[in-house]
Amino acid sequence: TLTVSSESDTQVTYTWDDNNSHQQIRQDHITSPKTYRVEAKDANGCTSYAEHTVEITKIPTITLTGSTNVCEDEQIVLSAFGTATEYAWSNGTKTNQLNTLAEFNEATAVGNKSTRNFRVYAMLNGCENYLDTTVVINRKPTIGYEGQTIICEGDRLELTANGAQFYSWSNGTNAQTLVARPTANTRYTLTGI
Repeated sequence: TLTVSSESDTQVTYTWDDNNSHQQIRQDHITSPKTYRVEAKDANGCTSYAEHTVEITKIPTITLTGSTNVCEDEQIVLSAFGTATEYAWSNGTKTNQLNTLAEFNEATAVGNKSTRNFRVYAMLNGCENYLDTTVVINRKPTIGYEGQTIICEGDRLELTANGAQFYSWSNGTNAQTLVARPTANTRYTLTGI
């Protein structure tokens, strides 16, 4: 919207270059720079002209990278790139990179998955754009095992894991059941996914 005014003591009429005779003009959807010219004529017949050029600033583009599917207690790392000179995230982060802990959200949980929504704002020369993304947070499995933990030397050890979908034992076994014949006290570490 452009508004023209005059300091004349008499009544002034205005004529814009498109023959609009209002004191104010409004142009929607301007896509390229444009110069507007207006003529002002007072009751005495005196005329003056004014010009105003409207510059166009492009809305900044945004691209997001990073993992949108993480396990709880891992770091959510999202990066925004594009034509903006400033970025701000919905959680208060004021850089192009968001780095925050993935906390399981019971309020949005469906089974072993919850979600967390983020919005990044991108600013360029007074123009703003935003992009939303949803991160899926997977609950860590509660794993355990069954089997004897005290055996005689040379006996067979068999431990069966539970609580996860995939298992990895510290001796290299990638199965639910660990079978071994330890010859000394041995510690086994179980990882479940």
